[in-house]
Amino acid sequence: MTPGTYVRLRRVKAGWKRSELAIIIAATPDDRPAIEEELRAIEADHIIENRRRVAQIANQIDLDFDIYLALVGFAQDPGSELPCPRICTGCGCTWDRPCTAKDGLCGWRDNHHDRCTACPPALD
Repeated sequence: MTPGTYVRLRRVKAGWKRSELAIIIAATPDDRPAIEEELRAIEADHIIENRRRVAQIANQIDLDFDIYLALVGFAQDPGSELPCPRICTGCGCTWDRPCTAKDGLCGWRDNHHDRCTACPPALD
């Protein structure tokens, strides 16, 4: 998973639009369009690493900054032998930051190892 995909999944899971995050993050209304475009670039992986901006996002939504940094490391060094964290491809939750399902905290699907139990199975 790329850093931008992780940021997008967590934003969508939190129910935020990029424009809404830009309003919260911007120092002035004039800053909003540039920040919204920057958020779009981060999520599209045109900007691989932007610690300051992603830290601001993490203050607003449930985004694990350490997971983001690990994904940045993998993007910068694909040959790294560090273990990749297990991340749900539906919502971006992780084993140490599970999302809440109807029955409590989510788990991992047996037959769809990349999806948590709160997300529908991936279409094959």
